[in-house]
Amino acid sequence: MRSVLILSCLGAAFSLSAARADDGWLNQRVYLKVNARPKLQNRAFAWNDITVPAKITQVNGDWLWVGSAWVRSSEVVKEADGVTYYNKVMRESPDNLTALLYRGVSFRMKRDFANAIKDFTEVIRLDPSSASAYAERAATYDHLHQYDKSVADLNQAIRLTPDVAVFYNNRGCSTRGLGTYARAKADFDEAIRLDPKMAIAYSNRGVNWMLQEEYDRAMADYNKALAIDPTMVYAYDGRGYVWSKRGHYQEALHDWDESIRLAPDEPGGYHNKARLYATCMSLGHRDGKLALENAKQACELDHWENWQYVSSLAAAYAELGQFDKAIEWQKKAIAMDIQPELSDEKNQTERLQAYESGRAFSDPEIPEEAEETGP
Repeated sequence: MRSVLILSCLGAAFSLSAARADDGWLNQRVYLKVNARPKLQNRAFAWNDITVPAKITQVNGDWLWVGSAWVRSSEVVKEADGVTYYNKVMRESPDNLTALLYRGVSFRMKRDFANAIKDFTEVIRLDPSSASAYAERAATYDHLHQYDKSVADLNQAIRLTPDVAVFYNNRGCSTRGLGTYARAKADFDEAIRLDPKMAIAYSNRGVNWMLQEEYDRAMADYNKALAIDPTMVYAYDGRGYVWSKRGHYQEALHDWDESIRLAPDEPGGYHNKARLYATCMSLGHRDGKLALENAKQACELDHWENWQYVSSLAAAYAELGQFDKAIEWQKKAIAMDIQPELSDEKNQTERLQAYESGRAFSDPEIPEEAEETGP
């Protein structure tokens, strides 16, 4: 199996029938079947152009748009059925490494990380030249916060295919997880050099600046990401955070609302709103009910695995005066924190002490509201 499979566009011109509103495909996330032949007009298609599972954003008759290509509905399988489909392919064709690779992705999306790593490792054993397998295993290690292993796998992917921008972007994220911001920036810079229209690389570089409290540079990168792709959810989340750091709450809430509108199944926007409503220094913008509603939504979408979301849930209970629940959930958040070197332990301890004293918490990270708007 080649690491990057290039398919020529078979029949560059093809007609699309009118979209049907009742076919149920719009906004579904899907995997490509192993016999899929995505089509583009006037250029070749690379499988690495699609991030799987891919979200269908347009439907034209029997054709589905999966981010960078058109595929027929008969050539995809819905996300929930991914493991079942690839199991069937593997039973019929045990040597099909594409199915094995995609089954690993399907396992990861179901949060079955052990089986995902097992599948990617088997692909690498059978085909040591598979940069995609290294990259997908790296993404799994990143989910597990095993950033050193993720970086090692992405080093291999880049060695095998040094001109794939997304590999540098992903290594930048894992390197950032290790707290080495200069190295992370170098990777984001390289991703952007290779692909100047790569919105996610600008957004991730914005996060890198934000973690170093370089807010003007972060804002510039988020704006660039959104200029390239106005649907970039993570850029709205990050830019909203920068607005909140500047005390521009209305701009922050607008960005987070846009994030939620674009991706209602992503937890980031909900958490950011919960944090602001529960802990901002401007008491006039505190709203315990809205904080609790958004914090619960974030926790549920993230399967109650993110300690920061749980900490905001505790803050919401405190804002409502329900200090027993605030103490309970804050203790859980502290116990869940698997990256103490990246968390503000003093901040988390102070939250717990406040709740035990019968006080809500005001986060100095979210300052008083500014009088003027603008970057």
